Amino acid sequence: MKTFLTILTLATLLVFVSAPLLTLAADPPITGGNPSVIDSPEEVVGAITRIGGFIFSIFLVIAVIMIVIAAFHALAAQGNAEKFGEARRMIVYAAIAVAVAVLSKGIVEVVKRVITASAH
Repeated sequence: MKTFLTILTLATLLVFVSAPLLTLAADPPITGGNPSVIDSPEEVVGAITRIGGFIFSIFLVIAVIMIVIAAFHALAAQGNAEKFGEARRMIVYAAIAVAVAVLSKGIVEVVKRVITASAH
């Protein structure tokens, strides 16, 4: 029963955390022209910004989920060093996911500056 409640809690958390990401899948309204053709550096920058934002969101959601799962593992360890070590490793992986998310934002900014500098 305890395992079932844990799985149910994690599934509910996953649904509530990932539901806002579904709005990222919505297509923006087409204002004219061919939307699949990129004609200017500003459009390239816009596309890179959207992709970087998506990567940022995904990695942060993954990090939050990993931290919650690690907390459950740490609480369930009950003094077992091996299980607690597994929870600690999961938290380290979550920190790595946050670092990758922050790096994705930084890389987007560097690429935007290179593209806008070469366009002028």
